[in-house]
Amino acid sequence: MRSAEAIEVGLGSSCCRKATGKTIKQVLKERREEAAREAADGNEIE
Repeated sequence: MRSAEAIEVGLGSSCCRKATGKTIKQVLKERREEAAREAADGNEIE
């Protein structure tokens, strides 16, 4: 059974580490930070 985090990343834990060199939690953290930056940038333009 995959965790919700593994499903969100789309990779199992060992595959994620092999593909990215990072854990699933690290990948999700980076994605969330990037999404937050993009949202902040989008709000400044309007």
